Amino acid sequence: MSNNTSAGEARQSPTRAERVIWGKPYIDAVISECDQLSAQRVFLVVSGTLNRDTDLITRLEKALGKRLAGKHVGIRPHTPWEEILDLASELRDTKADLLVSLGGGSITDASKIVLLALANNTKTLDQLGELVFGKGSIDTMEAPSLPLICIPTSLSGGEYNSGSGGTDSRIGAKRLFRHPLCIPKLVILDPVITLHTPDWLWLSTGLRALDHCVETIASLVSNPESDELAASGLKKLVESLLITKSDRLNIAARLQSQLGVLEATRASVMKEVDLGASHAIGHVLGGACNVPHGYTSCIMLPAVMRYNLKKNQERQKIVRSVLLAMPQVTKVLEEQQVSQDGSAGEILAAIISQLGLPRSLEEVGVSENRFEEIAQKTLDDPWAITNPIPLKDTSQVVEILRLAA
Repeated sequence: MSNNTSAGEARQSPTRAERVIWGKPYIDAVISECDQLSAQRVFLVVSGTLNRDTDLITRLEKALGKRLAGKHVGIRPHTPWEEILDLASELRDTKADLLVSLGGGSITDASKIVLLALANNTKTLDQLGELVFGKGSIDTMEAPSLPLICIPTSLSGGEYNSGSGGTDSRIGAKRLFRHPLCIPKLVILDPVITLHTPDWLWLSTGLRALDHCVETIASLVSNPESDELAASGLKKLVESLLITKSDRLNIAARLQSQLGVLEATRASVMKEVDLGASHAIGHVLGGACNVPHGYTSCIMLPAVMRYNLKKNQERQKIVRSVLLAMPQVTKVLEEQQVSQDGSAGEILAAIISQLGLPRSLEEVGVSENRFEEIAQKTLDDPWAITNPIPLKDTSQVVEILRLAA
């Protein structure tokens, strides 16, 4: 893998993150964008851990000076609706003209959803529920106007699309919010600041991004452009995550992972390829069972690949060929004592084991007595029906869950 960490910029469509930059320290990039936008009242949404245990946030606050209008510290995992409403209230009071998020997936999701909540003067859980994707029409909603800068510290990838998940704790279910303007004006990739991200979180959210690549290629409605992007992202992610596992200080590998996430998201979102059961079930495991976002893919992806094999075998062969073309994967299979003749799902399982990540529902405390509940809620997820074998009955979901038990 190249050690190149030079600067770069990617421009995307107006509804898929306008600009992505790397190679410039995060503070310099934020101040430059503030100047371009003439922002005078900047509000920060930041990781509680980074705010407490590092100087990353205080350094940014100092650089903003009088332009700092306020700060919200921490969002609980899976982005509870109550915290979105709290954040919206704080933003109204400060009359911010720019929102900057710095943290992992929940921080990013909350910062995107709050744009929609602010625009529609949302103050209650019921009102927020009216904004859930598929319940209300985008045409009847007020469009978000507050600009957003995202500085991700994990590999969840939510910063690159218009959709975000938030959990309605009243029913223990994660719901999708989506609006074409709920996306950042700018995404800043600074691999140096990710050194503060716990290894389990970095690696597991990387697996989540890898899941984007795999389910894109495995989809029966993929296309040559999405296949090419997903294969490139898959290669970047596998190579760089394996390096980071053995050398966490390797900045080049961390940037490579971040760029792999960018390609993974472009493959599925920009090329409009719907994903499948690993993501659908993962949403429920997060919202209902509090399983960390990245862990859901570590556990469910191999099981879903096995379940779908009878329907998308030719598509899975593409995934397998991409994986086996990497010398690092061949070495992993030797160390994990897995045959190179194995299926794509078996090879992925070996990679997940090599990274030291969980492989079963039992490891994350999800027992069989939850399977019916998880199955019922999965059927409400939009990606259940777009799985290569559409999930229409709870028995299908339970079968997959048993493969992952």
